[in-house]
Amino acid sequence: MLIHPNAPVDTGDVLFKAILDLTDKLNVSSLHINFCNYEEMKYFKSKKLLIRVGEQFHFINKNYNLFEDFLKDLSSKKRKKIIKERKAIVDNGISINVLKGKQINSSVYDNLYKFYLSTIQKKWGTDYLTKNFFQNLSKAMESNIIIIMALRGSEPVGAAINFIGNDTLYGRHWGCSENIPFLHFEVCYYKAIEVAINMGLKKVEAGAQGPHKIQRGYLPKPTYSAHLIKDDTLRNAVSDFLAMESKAVYNEIEYISNNYSPYKKQ
Repeated sequence: MLIHPNAPVDTGDVLFKAILDLTDKLNVSSLHINFCNYEEMKYFKSKKLLIRVGEQFHFINKNYNLFEDFLKDLSSKKRKKIIKERKAIVDNGISINVLKGKQINSSVYDNLYKFYLSTIQKKWGTDYLTKNFFQNLSKAMESNIIIIMALRGSEPVGAAINFIGNDTLYGRHWGCSENIPFLHFEVCYYKAIEVAINMGLKKVEAGAQGPHKIQRGYLPKPTYSAHLIKDDTLRNAVSDFLAMESKAVYNEIEYISNNYSPYKKQ
């Protein structure tokens, strides 16, 4: 719910009632609100919606000035591993370009779409984003997009798209035309961290899944969604499941953070 800071205090309640009225009008069986923040989650919980706790892996910028400052925060073993992986990219003749604003032309979006399709095909996914979607991004939000492009000479071999939020870099779709060792880590994780540090952003959200991100400086964080289920029997069953799942997710986050963090112990 998008609410102006100076709006009356009951604006949220008015909007929420309108949402509920719409579910009745449409005669739908459920309502789902994805990726709400912590404060929104508490609000929806107070309205008796079921809360699901998920898990993503985020890099948190501890006021680093340079990528090297981040490396100094890591254990020696993890720091050496990242340095080795980044060097392998250079030794493979790959250069990395960070493109933003008017640097991103139609040719860049064409390549990004091609790489996106390659990932979809490898994962047996559905290409729900069209070529026009990528081409129209520059018209809709040119100043909020960063594309990290890998090149061999002048030939693009991989890329990832990132969206700039108020304090966060959101890394999303990526793909490549060659199977190059460590390229995924460089384009999606290391260079994204570097960009966030240079821009003074507080964190990088690199999408869902991926315990492999832990050793690259990304630690597990909870995410939230809210759910209204109208059938009482189904609601009770889902509620019981969510209670067990949430406990398991929080336990996993704590366990990983305590036992597998790549950062030096304070």
